Amino acid sequence: MKKIVLIFLFTPLFLLLLSCNKDENFPTKKDLKGHWVTCNNSGNWFYKELFVTVGTTPQPADLDVTGALSASNASIAGKIKTKEVEVTLTGWPDYVFGKEYKLPTLNEVEQFINENQHLPNVPSAAEVEANGVELGKMNAILIQKVEELTLYILDLQKQINALKQTSKKGY
Repeated sequence: MKKIVLIFLFTPLFLLLLSCNKDENFPTKKDLKGHWVTCNNSGNWFYKELFVTVGTTPQPADLDVTGALSASNASIAGKIKTKEVEVTLTGWPDYVFGKEYKLPTLNEVEQFINENQHLPNVPSAAEVEANGVELGKMNAILIQKVEELTLYILDLQKQINALKQTSKKGY
């Protein structure tokens, strides 16, 4: 399925697919439009230095892939419909539950919000509009905020329990 779709996307590549010899030790040459392509060990051509764009000008196209699609640089104008996205990253925010983590007081958070109109360590609307959002980093930030909220709730529950004990004693 992948080859058929790619043939329609990159018509000049079609001619190269017919002539790719996997025994040529990964030859590199230019296609009919002057883009560098390389033959891999499966006998398929792929672009070496080309950003593949889908749904953008000058040649909007649909890409239908069954199975895996691997791309280090892809630009898609429009929606991406998928059943699953896997984002790999390091540095998950479980440090929030560590003893050395300094949880900001609610007064500090309120002051930051009043001054900046967004949460601490969360990009502002202007930053997101200008730079976009990296899904992995944003999910890590959201988890950090959920974990901080959990700590605030646990602290509030302790305060509620202390107030209940105080009211039982008749104070």
